[in-house]
Amino acid sequence: MKHSSPRPGRPWVIPLADLDTPQTRARIKGLLSDGALIAYPTDTLYGLGGDFFNFGVHQRIDEFKERSDQPYSVALWDPGEITFLASSIPEWFHSHSRKVFPGPFTLVFPASAHMSPELLRGGSTIAVRVPGEPFPRKAMARIGIPLVSTSINRSGSPPLKDPARILKQFPDIDILIDAGPLPASRGSTIIDLNSMPPHVIRKGEGLRVLAELGLS
Repeated sequence: MKHSSPRPGRPWVIPLADLDTPQTRARIKGLLSDGALIAYPTDTLYGLGGDFFNFGVHQRIDEFKERSDQPYSVALWDPGEITFLASSIPEWFHSHSRKVFPGPFTLVFPASAHMSPELLRGGSTIAVRVPGEPFPRKAMARIGIPLVSTSINRSGSPPLKDPARILKQFPDIDILIDAGPLPASRGSTIIDLNSMPPHVIRKGEGLRVLAELGLS
């Protein structure tokens, strides 16, 4: 099933500094509400996303990445927003949240019962990120739309970290927030909080913090 872009023509490229204007944020919110796909910088790699609660966005991202077998993470601007997505939040998170968020970590929680099964791809967990800079947390808080969080690349190919290459390989995205080329990164570290002690699923960035948490 093909899903057309809500905005024809070339992607709208927005320098990171321009997100300070209310007019820009309002236009981004309108496009995201209509199903737009956005490439955005994080503290690891550029992410590919859109309105997390719009399953059509998930399907468009499947087509872009040429995959459909896994659920996507969600990027938030404030750890407090997790309470609307998770059915329970362990004491471990309350004790250590400031060490991992914002930062290069993805935490896996039991999903809230009100979450749509199709968004979770039939699973029972939800993976959450609160990225550090240059992720535009302040602007995204004002826009108020949680984003799908996945690296921007074809399945099996290296993630992209240069806006010029993103535009070349993904000319059909709708919005690109341009923070310039990002440093090389191993991606986020994924920690499963569905059982205690937490289990590290993947080691990426943030290994020093991981050691401080006794999870290395």
